[in-house]
This record gives sequence, C-alpha cells and structure tokens, in this order.
Amino acid sequence: MWIKDSVHGDIKFDGLSEALIDTPEMQRLRRLHQIPFADLVYPGSNHNRFEHSLGVYHLTEKVCQQLGFEKESTDLLKIYGLLHDIGHAAFPHTFDYLLEAKLGKDHEGIGLDLIEKSTVADVLRDNGIEPREIRRIFESPKGRVITGDIGTDRMDYLMRDSKYTGVAFGLIDLDRLIRKKVIFNDKIALDISGLLSAEYLLIGRFMMFASVYTHKTRAIASLMIDKAVNEAINNNVMTVEDLIKYDDNYVMYNILPQDKSAFEIVKRIMNRNLYKRVYQRRLREFKNWLFLGGIDKKKMRKIEEEIASDAGVSPLDVVFYVPTPWFRGLSIPILYRDEIYKIQEVSLISRILSEAQWDHMYVYVATKKELMEKVKPHAERVMKSIEEDSK
Repeated sequence: MWIKDSVHGDIKFDGLSEALIDTPEMQRLRRLHQIPFADLVYPGSNHNRFEHSLGVYHLTEKVCQQLGFEKESTDLLKIYGLLHDIGHAAFPHTFDYLLEAKLGKDHEGIGLDLIEKSTVADVLRDNGIEPREIRRIFESPKGRVITGDIGTDRMDYLMRDSKYTGVAFGLIDLDRLIRKKVIFNDKIALDISGLLSAEYLLIGRFMMFASVYTHKTRAIASLMIDKAVNEAINNNVMTVEDLIKYDDNYVMYNILPQDKSAFEIVKRIMNRNLYKRVYQRRLREFKNWLFLGGIDKKKMRKIEEEIASDAGVSPLDVVFYVPTPWFRGLSIPILYRDEIYKIQEVSLISRILSEAQWDHMYVYVATKKELMEKVKPHAERVMKSIEEDSK
C-alpha cells in the first residue's frame, strides 16, 4: 500500500503496517490534533497525530537502513514508530500531568500497554510478532532512533508543524541529518560533519517553541480546556481514562456539554472568546525565576485559587501559566576523533539556545474579559508575594 504524505511524498506500507493502520487505536489518531488549539492562531494547523505517525514510520525505516540494522530490529522499530502516539490522551500533552498523577504512566507507557493488550496486540500476534518485543526495542538503545533529541519523532513533527502552521522555522537538512548518523561503541551518535544539520534542527525547535508551541493564545486555550476537563472529572461526568479512550472532539462536544460549568468554558473556546491576560512578565525578570520554573500543577492550582478567592470570583475564571524549559536534558551524542561528546561540548549554538530560551518564556495570569479589572490587582499582589516567598 502507498500513501501520499504531504511532507515526505509517497510512503510504502507492507501488509502488517497496513493492518496496524486499520486498528481503532491508530484510527483514533486521526481525531487527535497534532498541536491542540494552534489553529486559533494559525488556521492551517489542522494536522493530526495520525499523519505524523506515518511520517515517523517512514523516517524510522530510512534511519535503520543508514545504521545497517538487521531486518528484525528494523521491523520492530518501524512498528513502534507507527504506533508511538497511540497512548496520547485527548488534546495531546495537555493532560500529561494528569496521566502521571492518576495512572502513574506517561503517554509512552500507556501506548506500550495498548500495544500489548488491544486490537494492536492481536494484529501483531497474527503476523508472528509478540507484542512485548515492541517494548523491548523501545527500551533498548536502539529506541533512541525514534525518541532521541534528533530522533525520527522530533524530525517529523518539526517539519510537519512548520508546514501546517506556515511558520518557516522547521527547515531541516533531513537527508544529511540521517546520512551522518553512525553507530559507535553500540551507541547511536551523529558524526561531527553533521553538526550543522543538528544545529539547524535545534534552531528550528527553538523558534517553533517561541512562536507556536508556547504562543499565548494557544497556552490560554489549553489551560481553559484543562479547567473544563478537571471540573467534569471532579463532578463525576468523566474519568481520566476517558481521555485515553476518546478523542479531542468527542471530549469537547459530547462529554463536556454534560457539565454546565465545563461547557461554559468550552463555548468560550469554540467562539474564540478566550480569557485575557491581566498579568504578564518574562520569567527571567523574577528575582528568583528558577523557582517559578519548578512550580508543579498542584501549586499552580493553589495560586489560581488564591487569586480567585481574593478577587471574589470562581477558580474556574482564573488561569495561571508558567512555561517549562524547552531544552531540558538535551542529549545529542557527537562523534569526533573516535570519541563521543555531548553536543554542548562541541556546539556554541546549542549552549546559546539553552540559555536564550529563558528570554522567551512568560508567566501569565488570565481571566474572563468582563472580570479583568476585578482580578488584575489581586493577580499582581499574589504574584509579588510568590516572588517574595521564593527568595
């Protein structure tokens, strides 16, 4: 079977991959946005996790060929590349913290469970593959082909997100990046001659975070749907498991309307009547800004509740946003003169980007337009007190 992909052109799928594509778990990905709510800013951003998964499958095959992997490993990695996103909750990444808190697993762990227990497992066994072998290859060093900082997952989504948003920052020298991948001492690395291609990818990732992934409108809409879903869960209208079972539209238009408070938020998102900022400050302008970077969701909730209580409004009417680092734990092994170096050791650009990210991170407090004057002074007071407490 051949599929015409908008990014990579013609992609060929064998009988097994075709059967996997037709499973309910894969078809659900057609209804999960690649970047939830980015279309509120970039109207062309309506691509989905399904097409991204096809792209990862295609690139994984190319990388495995470059690295000279045997057929068994290549086949298993291609399968994982195709299936790597099936564990995503509705509105991908928005509820990662909730999956971890309630289920004790991230979307990768949930996806691996689905590979071993769902329709996908039946298809694999029918084709002579034990599902647990997919987990084995994922957990092995070879899994970095897909999950690494210059893995096929990241390569595809940067190119695809750039194309569909119209933001021309995802220009990656894909062929060279793949061609310069090597195996050294059983570790996947990038030859030093491919360093510039890796730097292009890092620059593209930096720009996409600054202009798309953390855009204020997308961030606020994501916080609003987070409020709506948590309200519905607290009122026993839905469960965390529903986020894995259903897709974006079903949760938004079928489940959340069953809860009056949640649906009020949904209607605002539908009509792009989003909460407005009453407080904004660059993260780095805080005297102890690294403290804010470590605030978890539970603390964020308490801050929202404190601002709402002081202002005499509902906690549902206030959202608080703190960005997370874009280059945390960056790991790209570079081969130079028969030794492996971290990219930070050989690339000034990578070091600059890791530092420069902080200049583009903002803290927001937002509320309904009609409540802005009421909430603003209390947001400023609470944020000032947070800064004092962090000294």
